Amino acid sequence: VMSSEAVLEYPALFAGDSHTSASGNKRKGPGRLQLAKEYLELAEEHPTDVGGQGSGLKCVRTHLHHFFHNDLQENPIIRDAAVVAYSYKELWDVINTVENYHKDRKHTKENEIQDWYFRHRILQDSGEYIAKSEVFGKTQKVKQIELDDDAAGCMAGMFG
Repeated sequence: VMSSEAVLEYPALFAGDSHTSASGNKRKGPGRLQLAKEYLELAEEHPTDVGGQGSGLKCVRTHLHHFFHNDLQENPIIRDAAVVAYSYKELWDVINTVENYHKDRKHTKENEIQDWYFRHRILQDSGEYIAKSEVFGKTQKVKQIELDDDAAGCMAGMFG
């Protein structure tokens, strides 16, 4: 099972029957807000820049971006705050802002969708997801062509 992208967004992906037909395609595990809070607590306890484990807060911000992808797409103010957060306090402020945003919108974890994982897919009328490239590759006005090996080699040598 290839799951790395989906697990980045929702680490509890394999917990129970969340997002399956058995659960009516509803989230049954923890919501993204709870996961973000637990993750940030762990990140503070085990800093990502200790022992070469990552690139400090950039790594933490990236994970929070995955968890909150849907919220950040809907609200550029929260997204901008997440991008410029350079301390754990500022990251907690982002989480608290998302929590208030959820309360204002009467957000429920059961209706959360796997947004990050499906960001390159389009939902068809049939209920199936297909890659955006399949749709746009067929409808673009300028046809996409593959470079033959000779041309590709030329480009590779362009910068020395």
